[in-house]
Amino acid sequence: MSDISQDQLEKILKQFETSELRKALNLIPPYSIARAIAFAINEPDDTLVSEILVRPTALH
Repeated sequence: MSDISQDQLEKILKQFETSELRKALNLIPPYSIARAIAFAINEPDDTLVSEILVRPTALH
């Protein structure tokens, strides 16, 4: 496994975010996935999130 810095990872993700490949494959941007996970993490302690299903809303 290769070492990759946080800066390198952010640069790669930013390039992927705007890439034609991501748009052509109708892939969900990493930021959108992160927001869904953050939502589940930030729920109150008396709330159980047992599943997260994230799908693209429309074809581009």
